[in-house]
Amino acid sequence: PSFSGFKAGFSYTPDTADTSHATIGTPDHSVGGLMSKTSYSAAYDAKFDGVSIGVDAGHWSYDSNAASDNANASSKSNRFGLNVGFAGFTVGGSYMKTDLKNVATLGGADGKLWEVGAKYVTGPYGVSLSYLKSDAEGTVATTSGANDTMKILNLGGSYAMGPGVDVKG
Repeated sequence: PSFSGFKAGFSYTPDTADTSHATIGTPDHSVGGLMSKTSYSAAYDAKFDGVSIGVDAGHWSYDSNAASDNANASSKSNRFGLNVGFAGFTVGGSYMKTDLKNVATLGGADGKLWEVGAKYVTGPYGVSLSYLKSDAEGTVATTSGANDTMKILNLGGSYAMGPGVDVKG
């Protein structure tokens, strides 16, 4: 639910290290296991005198003592985003950072992803342009533990043919 534009959520999965079967969405690590998993997020959306604002932030983490991982393995991710709109224009972006420690085959790996974009909508027509860049350090993709980088430039267009019917490309 949303209260005056605010939304928040929280999730916690307790220690599953002592289970002898897999639970839905959790791999079966009969020796060791997923020690705990938490996630929480918050968002705020509002309009002030024709200006729309959207802000969100989230955190995900887990600790593992799985047989396939090294002792005290963990994954932590943090993300935040911001959108501002006015008179048919919307500009926004987001940033996410992930830290992996002692995860099997990955060792210690860190990743960063950021994106920025803009769109304009007038009547039934819309056009957007966005750019995304992702960097991963010490990944499995190379045996030397070198960095991986991905860049995406996206141009889009849309046309609203009628209620609930949009053409996008």
